[in-house]
This record gives sequence, C-alpha cells and structure tokens, in this order.
Amino acid sequence: LRSLVGSEMCIRDRVSTQSTGEAWMSNKLKLGTYQGGNANSINENLKIMESTLENNKDVDLIIFPECFMSGYYAGSKIHNKNAFEPNESDHMVKTISALASKFKTGLIFGYTEKHNDSLYNSVLFINKEGRILSNYRKSHLWGPYEKKCFVPGNEPPTIADFEGWKISILICYEIEFPELARSLALQGVQLIAVPTANSCTLTNDILVRSRACENGIFVSYANRAGTDACDEVGDSVTYCGRSTLVAPDGTVLAIANESECRLLVSEIVFYTTEYDDYRSRNPYLKDRRPEIYKL
Repeated sequence: LRSLVGSEMCIRDRVSTQSTGEAWMSNKLKLGTYQGGNANSINENLKIMESTLENNKDVDLIIFPECFMSGYYAGSKIHNKNAFEPNESDHMVKTISALASKFKTGLIFGYTEKHNDSLYNSVLFINKEGRILSNYRKSHLWGPYEKKCFVPGNEPPTIADFEGWKISILICYEIEFPELARSLALQGVQLIAVPTANSCTLTNDILVRSRACENGIFVSYANRAGTDACDEVGDSVTYCGRSTLVAPDGTVLAIANESECRLLVSEIVFYTTEYDDYRSRNPYLKDRRPEIYKL
C-alpha cells in the first residue's frame, strides 16, 4: 500500500501485498484525508478546498474536517452567518458541486446547515459529478458548546454508494460510540468517514483504531489543527491534529502530526489476502449474540 503525506511519499512494509481474486474484482479507491481549516472564514475555506483539489487531481475522494466550511469554535452568530442549506440550488452548494465536477473528485465536508430557524452540525457528501449523495446531521452532540449552537439530528447515517464502495459518515464524538460504527458495519459499510474537531489524542490513537479492527472496515478520521479563539465564548480550543486512516486490521496507513495542515493520500482496497485473513480469524460480526445483549 502506498501512502502519501503531503508531498512526502512513504512505503509501508506489509506482511502481504498480494490481492486475492476477489480483491482484483473490488475497486481501488484513492482516498484523501484533509487536516486543517480556517477558523471562521467560509471564503478562505472554499479557497483551501479548491487548492487541495487542484494539487491532487488524481484523488477519488477527499474528506474534510467537522464544520470545515463554517469554522467549528466560531460561536453561534458566525455559525448562523456561514450556514447554508443542503440544496443543489443553494449558491454555496452549487459552487462546491462545480469544484467536485471540475476535478472529478468526491467531497465529504462539514458545514453548518440551516433549516428553518435551526442550525445543525452537518456533513455533505458530493460525488464526482457534483451531485449530492447524502447529508448527515450530527445526532450525538458533544458538550455545552455544541448543544448551545446546534440542534441534534434524529436520523441514522446514510449509506452511500461511491465508486463501488459503501461509505457512511459519523461526526467526531460519534465514532466513540461502538454501537454506531457496528450498526453501519452490519449493513455492509466498508469505509466510515469521520470529519472531526477534536483536541483529545485518546480518540485518534485508540478509539479510531478500535472501531476499524473490531468491525473489519476502514476509518478515515479528518481532524482540524491549530487553535481557534471564540470571542463569543471568551475562550479558545487547540485541536490535536493527528488525522489518520486506519485499515480493517487496525493498521495505521497514514497519520498527520499535531499541527500541520495537509492532505494524507492512500490507495485502499477492501478485499486483500491480509484483510480477509484478519476478518476470518476475528469474525466479530458473525460471532455476535445480540439476543443476550441489553443495550
């Protein structure tokens, strides 16, 4: 497997890189996991998105962080100012869809969604043709700040078909709930995209890897980096960075450091001899006994 971190190439030694016959029939996906984002300028973040696409024209799908377009720790007034609707007639959606279509790259990105008088912490998934595949509203809000700014969503994550892959979305805190990731894996999801704005490395280093290997799927965790100050709250938050892509066997395929703004690029395949062997030896989904669980 080949992993690119920004402009630096690193080749990870693997026990086996040979694919099975099934693997040759499955689709390769060149996946980008972006770390960074401007604090609260929607226009600056749009420029970052366009520049990232321009410099990575061969990538199939890029995942950007939580509230990427609007800024995360920006305060309710700025969230309201930067909010837009997930409608293909919306000016901002049209602009972003045009970028996806121009560069033939799928986009998953966080933004503030406005619906009637409510604001949602949402993620939009746009395909290579510039069409909306899904819109997901964060259902598990974290802490007083999010609960002050946003209304929780009440719908389960959508599963989208993209370039032969089944992909779904969880947002930040939600990957820390084993039930959510497990429910998606049981529905055949192969990749969970996790836009996030996190300052605790425990999640990046332990929980993301756990969700991947306990379900036999890929998890891409796209975090913000740097420090955001919120005048409305009178406080600041420093994100821990360490965006990462984890394989179905728990192997970390790519990881950023704590502060850099860059794109991690990895070419992934769901079925390989190595991953199939791991799933066979650790059949967590098959060996479940839900009749004795009380959740």
